[in-house]
Parts: sequence; structure tokens; C-alpha cells
Amino acid sequence: MKKIAIIDVGTNSTRLVLLSINDNGGYKVIDEIKESVRLGQDMGEECMIKPRRIAQLIMALQMFRRLCDNNGVDEVIAIATSAVRRARNQRSFLDQVYAETGFELKVLSGEQVGHYVYVGVSNTVDIDNAVIVEIGGGSMEIMHM
Repeated sequence: MKKIAIIDVGTNSTRLVLLSINDNGGYKVIDEIKESVRLGQDMGEECMIKPRRIAQLIMALQMFRRLCDNNGVDEVIAIATSAVRRARNQRSFLDQVYAETGFELKVLSGEQVGHYVYVGVSNTVDIDNAVIVEIGGGSMEIMHM
């Protein structure tokens, strides 16, 4: 059995899901937590993530780190979406997050977000023809299924 943590750093909220993956591929959610960090708030025309928002995120991620360590997590998948994708201070932001939490965030494109949403929905519902609309805090993706 393997334990995985998935972290989603979004424009408004940051989420952690802890999973145990069985040898047969089945999974069980061990824990979930969501923190309202609002990274995208106050970015302004300069498209900069503000120091106050970065500090709030780092506090949340440090708590996530403790949960991962306490639960013996084997692998962490950490992604960031719209606000980080748009941020002009993206590189320094990512460097600071890594230095203070050990989490290496992968910034997803809108297309990648759409792909993962499509995969999740198409493997969850029994519908052949649909339109999927994913509305995030700072972006929206539309997919045809």
C-alpha cells in the first residue's frame, strides 16, 4: 500500500487530499483539508502575488507538510493553477514555497487543467456526450466529452 498526497494551490483556496493506494489500484481517502488563502486577491494590474498572501500559503503548506510527515506519505503531487500561472513573480514565489515547505509546485496550463478535469469526469459519470465546464477562482475551462 502506498500513501499519496495531492496538493492543489488554486486562486482562492489550497487543498490537500491524502490517499492510500491499494496494490489493486483502489484507493481510500485518508484525510482532506482546505484553506482559503486567496492568492489571486490583490494581485492588481502588476499581476504580483502579494507577500501577505504568500505568507498565508506557506503557513497552510507547512501544516500540510506536518500532516504528510505524520501520515507517512510516500509521494506528494503538488500543483498550482491560474493565479500562479499569471503571476509575474512566479519564479521567486515557487522558489520561496520550495525553500520554506519542501513542496515543488508544478504550474499547470489551462489546457492541462482541462485535461485532468476531463479525465476525472469521464471516469466518474456514465455519459457519452456532454460539455464539462470547470470554473476555478481565476479561470474557466470548457471541454466536450
